[in-house]
Amino acid sequence: MTPIKRGKALDRYPILRLLVPFVVGILLGGAIDSVILPGALLVSSIIAYAVMRFASKTPQAAYNLRPWWIVPISVASLSAGWLNANMQAPCDQSLDTINGKTAIMRVEDINYTDYSMSIEGQLLKIYDSDGQQLEKEQKVLVTTRGCNYNLRPGDITLFRTKFKPVQGLGNPDGFDYARYLKNKGILFTQHIDADKLTVTGHKPTIINNAICLRNQIEHKIYNTQLDENTQQFIVATLLGKSKVIDHETRSSFANAGIAHILALSGLHIGIVMLIVWFALYPLEHFMMRRIRLVMTIVILLGYAVFTGMSPSVMRATIMAIVALTAMVMYRKSVSLNTLSSAAFLILLFSPMSIYDVGFQFSFATVAALLVVFGSNKIQPHSLRSRLAGIVFTSIVAMAATFILSAYYFHKVSLASVLVNTVVIPLFPLFMACAVIFVVLCCAGSEVKLLNDVLDWQYTGLAQLAKWIDGQPLAKLDNLYIPGLDVILYYVALIAFVTWIVNHRNFWLAATIAVFAAMAVHMSVCYFNTPTSGFVVFNSYHDTPILWFGNGTGVLWVPDGQPDVAQFKQYNNGFIAHYHIDSIEALNVKGDVMVLGDKRIVHAGREKPGPATIADGHNADLLIVTKGCKMTIDELNKLFKPKKIVLSGSLYEDTRNKFEDECSLISTPFHTIASNGAFVELK
Repeated sequence: MTPIKRGKALDRYPILRLLVPFVVGILLGGAIDSVILPGALLVSSIIAYAVMRFASKTPQAAYNLRPWWIVPISVASLSAGWLNANMQAPCDQSLDTINGKTAIMRVEDINYTDYSMSIEGQLLKIYDSDGQQLEKEQKVLVTTRGCNYNLRPGDITLFRTKFKPVQGLGNPDGFDYARYLKNKGILFTQHIDADKLTVTGHKPTIINNAICLRNQIEHKIYNTQLDENTQQFIVATLLGKSKVIDHETRSSFANAGIAHILALSGLHIGIVMLIVWFALYPLEHFMMRRIRLVMTIVILLGYAVFTGMSPSVMRATIMAIVALTAMVMYRKSVSLNTLSSAAFLILLFSPMSIYDVGFQFSFATVAALLVVFGSNKIQPHSLRSRLAGIVFTSIVAMAATFILSAYYFHKVSLASVLVNTVVIPLFPLFMACAVIFVVLCCAGSEVKLLNDVLDWQYTGLAQLAKWIDGQPLAKLDNLYIPGLDVILYYVALIAFVTWIVNHRNFWLAATIAVFAAMAVHMSVCYFNTPTSGFVVFNSYHDTPILWFGNGTGVLWVPDGQPDVAQFKQYNNGFIAHYHIDSIEALNVKGDVMVLGDKRIVHAGREKPGPATIADGHNADLLIVTKGCKMTIDELNKLFKPKKIVLSGSLYEDTRNKFEDECSLISTPFHTIASNGAFVELK
């Protein structure tokens, strides 16, 4: 291992001078939608830079001003990031100006389910009798009833608009679907019949053609004799479509600490680069080393576009290209500068990538490895040294990302260090076999021996992950980390590394102080979290109701069948936050239930029976679901509820009618679909 060199980080890695304030500017742009303020900051930084340049004509003045040059540069970078985030944010147009008109949309990507499609499209134009209305191209999400398997990315479609703002389910500590789509540039969604999308032409972009090619190769893979699970694994690891992996497999890989091999990242790009590099080795015999390097760069770029250009793929691709370019020009590349350049380029063209989980994991891992190992390569000379290097690399990677894993997924794999010692050396062999398989597959042929090898490799990997997942100490579950503590953790890591480099007691004290502040904040959050209560969760299909207390929960789904495993999957953040260790499904046929001290009545039948009316009188909550055929006035007279909760399973027209009825008779009500989950905690 090469020790970290002394010296100021900003002097050795000048890109950080631009990257750090640029990231801060993007975060400010996400919080404050303004052009005037960052514009004023940019102008003031330019003026300050010009004044300092004018004042530094003499050597003494230039020397005195040298420490202050960072100020206008940082302010300019911050304002540029702020402006960039605001300029590339999706245009929040008034729906009144685009609804009820004819839309022209280019299909960008399609995801099929059994009975519907989910289409990400680019809204190109909106027409009405007065002409074009759309001020700016807008990304939208269109879901359909039914499927059109002839639809392709790049198709130009025509349909009548009835867009709605994207809304998340609003469940406590749940996945923010609206924020997720906003980061992808999507603010509006529409649900229509598949046959209402009229295809009028086909004008694909390079990305559309790449998606079509990827879909064609995917279909060829699925038509082979490989085991279905092996097919899906190859599609995920080579084509970048990790969504095809089922939840059980994804969960077992994550718990075993090897989920990173399911999604394209630096590991995959590095293996692909080595495969291409060795495949082009014959060019060395013709003294064409530069051509070999250039061809490798072109192939890597093409592969990044082909697989969808995710932030982790682009980070690895840019770093590889910079390193290869340095080799072409006979120059030495600095790894942390290369990583900073990759981050800066990605955020310049896609500022919302800063919120991408893959982006954060990828850059945190690589930055930690580069800081610890330095810019030089480790060259172990024995098998023992190689294994020790893999173990130490896994420890560093886990230290850099376990806080993110706990924050986003509420679990941390403890077995990842040992499992990666086995998986990382063997995974390149699988990738090489998979590349050969895909090439043969595209050529229309198969080799049974190769199929058997791939099936055997994947089966062994899946069984290893499943076995590790079943071990009692393989993972930590139900972890809840507040966002502030994630920031404090990385501040403490930076202070700790600085102490190792400078050996100054100030940085050691700072490390201890930040970790202490982190512990205090987590303790305050823990003791201020209610230990009991109940929640009516928002769902499109049914209405889950959970009562919890003293670490246990009772799940009641009055209009459906309780599925504890699925409920835990969708609400693991809430379960971790409120320290719920176990959940029991409550299977009752009645419509009245007392959970905690709340009397809850389910109104989801055409007409309630006499027993329901008697038991549900003076209800605390009346839950109205999609099976209800009565009016709000009738329900109010029967049950005298303190509050009516309109379930997320209600259809929109029915929900609007019930809201109007509640307002007419002045009955307190809560609409889960528009206002989020109804939460009442002691």
